[in-house]
Amino acid sequence: MVLRAGVVPLLSDRTADPRARTRARRSRGGGSARRDARPVRPSRARTRRTRAQLPEARGQLRAVDRRPGHERDPADRRTDRRSCAARRRIRTAARARPVQRMPARRASQRGRDPPLGRLLVRQAQAVRRHVPALLERTDRRPVRSGRRSHGRRRAVGGVPPSCGRLPQGAAAAVLPGRHRLLRLRVPVLRQRRAHALRRSDGQRPGLGAVLHPSPQARRRVTSSIQPTASKTTVTDGRERTPITMADTPTFADRLASQGGMLYGGDYNPEQWPEEIWHEDMRLFHEAGVNEVTLNVFSWAQLQPSEDEYDFSRLDRIVETVTDAGLSIVMATSTGALPAWMALRHPDVNRVDEKGRKMRHRERHNACINSPTFRRYSAALAGKLAERYGHLDNLVAWHVGNEYGGMCWCDTCAERFRDWLKARYGSIEAVNEAWNAAFWSHTYHSFDEIFPPNELGDMTSWGGKAILGGYSLDYQRFYGECVLESYNEEKAAIRRFDPVNPVTTNMMGTYPTYDYFRWRDSVDVVSWDSYPRPDAPAADVAMNHELMRGVGGGRPFMLMEQTPSRQNWMAYNTQKRPGQMRELSWQAVAHGADTVQFFQLRQNRAGCEKFHGALIGSDGTDRTRAFRECAELGAELKRVSGRILGSRVAPAKVALVFDWQSRWGIGLSAGPTISMDYVAEVRRWYAELHRRNIPVDIVGPYDSYDRYDVVLAPCLYMMDDTLVSRLRAFVEGGGRLLLTSLSALADEHDSLYQGEIPVPLRDLAGVWVEETDALDPAKTVVPLRFADGAGDGTAATPNGRVLFDMLEADEGTQVLATYGTQYYAGTPAFTFRPSAGNGGVFYAATFPDETAMPLFIDRILNGTAVSGLTAEPLTGTPVDSVADIAAPADDTPVTIEVTRRVADDGTTFTFVLNPAYATVSVDLPQELAGHDLLTGTDIAAGPLTLAPYAVLILETA
Repeated sequence: MVLRAGVVPLLSDRTADPRARTRARRSRGGGSARRDARPVRPSRARTRRTRAQLPEARGQLRAVDRRPGHERDPADRRTDRRSCAARRRIRTAARARPVQRMPARRASQRGRDPPLGRLLVRQAQAVRRHVPALLERTDRRPVRSGRRSHGRRRAVGGVPPSCGRLPQGAAAAVLPGRHRLLRLRVPVLRQRRAHALRRSDGQRPGLGAVLHPSPQARRRVTSSIQPTASKTTVTDGRERTPITMADTPTFADRLASQGGMLYGGDYNPEQWPEEIWHEDMRLFHEAGVNEVTLNVFSWAQLQPSEDEYDFSRLDRIVETVTDAGLSIVMATSTGALPAWMALRHPDVNRVDEKGRKMRHRERHNACINSPTFRRYSAALAGKLAERYGHLDNLVAWHVGNEYGGMCWCDTCAERFRDWLKARYGSIEAVNEAWNAAFWSHTYHSFDEIFPPNELGDMTSWGGKAILGGYSLDYQRFYGECVLESYNEEKAAIRRFDPVNPVTTNMMGTYPTYDYFRWRDSVDVVSWDSYPRPDAPAADVAMNHELMRGVGGGRPFMLMEQTPSRQNWMAYNTQKRPGQMRELSWQAVAHGADTVQFFQLRQNRAGCEKFHGALIGSDGTDRTRAFRECAELGAELKRVSGRILGSRVAPAKVALVFDWQSRWGIGLSAGPTISMDYVAEVRRWYAELHRRNIPVDIVGPYDSYDRYDVVLAPCLYMMDDTLVSRLRAFVEGGGRLLLTSLSALADEHDSLYQGEIPVPLRDLAGVWVEETDALDPAKTVVPLRFADGAGDGTAATPNGRVLFDMLEADEGTQVLATYGTQYYAGTPAFTFRPSAGNGGVFYAATFPDETAMPLFIDRILNGTAVSGLTAEPLTGTPVDSVADIAAPADDTPVTIEVTRRVADDGTTFTFVLNPAYATVSVDLPQELAGHDLLTGTDIAAGPLTLAPYAVLILETA
């Protein structure tokens, strides 16, 4: 789409010859423009009459350039005659009135607002209240220095302090019947071409000409960036009715219709001179980039003050990238506050966990419950959607940026109390849920409850909660408030754009918010992947699967990754040659339908100046990062269209990830400081990943009926609804794994009273009598399997961290026992059969790397669960360089195998070498197929894979 200048006509068109207006005015006795601008001292009665005219003016405000060359609309002749007659009367009275000198005692008041100036300020306020469309859609016109808000010309140094000199480019507007310039700074449309709206005398057009361009100018304007109403104007001038959400195809379908995945990322051109932008466009095309994410941190530039918006630079940026043929993901810029807001509205500033009031600082710096932040963030999102929501190359909206952190201010305290009242109804119910009788914490009024930071409900050792339910409720409350703020911005967008998906970028296992609660609010999940250089491939894969699970199994957006290095790590280790490509295809293999970076051009300064980018500070295409990104871009352009529309292969195994259990364990003082919820969940996933078994990561709110096996490690908290779903799953023939720290507490972090695991005691067939905790760095406990597995091997299977002492019921199978400690010989791993082939496995300890395969073997035996390969696929290093990323000598490399399936049954099997080493593998027959990347057929048998090699094998 070609962007040209143009403005939505808000009022009636003015098409008369500019010179005719001057002649007409003079013929009516109106005098010259200079005479019209003479100062007038109206009487109070006349001022009251002007005030009375304001309601009538609401529907007929006209922005008029009072310089010679513009004529009033002929349709307004009556108004014109009235105002002209009024002006003649005022001028006649002014000439007849003797000139009065200002008393000496008022000499100090010279230059300040006279009564008329105050009147015009009120008129400006009326304009803001009643005609927001004028303020949002008018154009700037240059105003001569020294012109005061009430019309008198003064020297540059004599501008009234309350009005101030109008800066270059300020907008002007007047009310009918008043030739007075209002001091208004209003949003502008700067995208017009200079030649599109040029006055016949060669001067730039005034406000009236811009609002009411001539027919010739309108014919030259082929398209424009403009706010949309009920209809959208396309480049051919026709109108179309907006599409509703019911008619909207899915995000994946829309990408498929474009023929390829989005490839690009965050672009912040406001940091560089405009002459660099066009060179960036050239480099983007060379790298195969087809998308840019704009406007992520531009709030301070877009909104310099409360009632002032300036989209001129963003208009030019949008025009530049649109002319370059790039798609746009438009951010709302609300991820970081402008400094003026933090200064003039202190309620937007957070209070940290230590009770300190923050000033304007880093991003994520807003109190999410600040009424000021809520009002301005939603307003900005709406204005952006009104202005850009109709663009054909807009593909998605990006709200905020990496929501993070919490606030403990008084505003949050008030809202927290309201949240508690709505949740519990009475203070007595709160005390009961929190067990507030502990340590004399009983509350008699909601006013006694404050946010549980370090000044309140937190222990002096280890930052643990005094009342677990108290801190858990605040965590839930704040997460709901963040989601509520996101939904407010989304609703503002939806008023103008019902089509494009709205999302925000998540952060994998980020601890603060329960992302499963966001599923119904984000139209497509997007997330930022920043693995550590030494992160195992299984850890990265699990994060992708978690984000896919948050979206209910739908494809997601890889919103951010680095092309080379991550500046916020202790050591900014560069990605090795080929690693960025392999990680990108790994994301696609696990469900990503976009590949995007932070960032496309390296920051000039700031705390992220050392972060990697497609274009470095050298601004060339000669860097290794650029060359590798260009190679990946060419691959995506060639083959991604075939993959779009496919889904990750259906899984028969589900792994439960529960943010609230993580919070509950983290807030508890005990049972061990070595407990890491995410690490323990990853251990179970890693073994399934090694076997190339498809796994879905699910939440505690999902249904488990379609799975054969559900693993629920450390599922610490269970409410009644979750317990009912798990019981139904087991009684229906499913296999469930519980571990130590499972099913201990309800949703208020109150321990279930009875034999652990209380809510599933009968199904588990065991009673946890007590739990031992040992330092895993010093002590592990060997495990003895009933069938002799692991005996006599070089590596002994061990349990670690926690050790439940079990008493097994009759009919419960003991699969392994402890080998040492005072509980030697007692059950360490059990299975209680249930209906059909189902039952409950209970792991009383956390298995190490040697014991984990033995546990998984017993869980899967007798089920239909199988991997994409019959055995784990491993490669033997045949050539490696001396590099920290290379595997140790003779260490086998686990080759990752993942599959996506299209609707027509076509499969795309991804074979990934995650190591910086050349490896030799024996490719099984089930993986043979046509490699999309090289265009060759890959047969079963010996195969050599280069470092970070990727195969995409297509089979019908």
